[in-house]
Amino acid sequence: MNELPVKRESSEIKMSSVLAVVVGFIVYNTVRMVYKLGYSEFSGATTVSDNAILGSVVWDMGAAFAGGYICAWIAQQQRMKHVGMLCMIIFIIGVLSVVMAANAPTQVPEPLWVRIVGPMTSMAAAAAGGYLRAR
Repeated sequence: MNELPVKRESSEIKMSSVLAVVVGFIVYNTVRMVYKLGYSEFSGATTVSDNAILGSVVWDMGAAFAGGYICAWIAQQQRMKHVGMLCMIIFIIGVLSVVMAANAPTQVPEPLWVRIVGPMTSMAAAAAGGYLRAR
């Protein structure tokens, strides 16, 4: 007996698409903030050591990898398209971070280059995590 495949309604697909990107971003930001909040050097300091900066960039990449993987895992179809949307959100947040750092340099303990390089490496890591799940 041949049964026709059941088509999913477009609203159901759209909801899982939004959910995939939102949950991926929440995972990325939550993991990222664990390091920032847990590392005492970032709270109230005027300068940050090189080790803390390197640790922050590496941790952010791990957070983005996890966010991209989860995003692709939740997405029902076109997984890399969803991961691409997550990367765009990371890029937009990164641009806003650079603008905020330029307008209030005394409130930002990290050097400006970290705020520029961080989103780029995070987008690459999110794409790698999504690709690992999508293949």
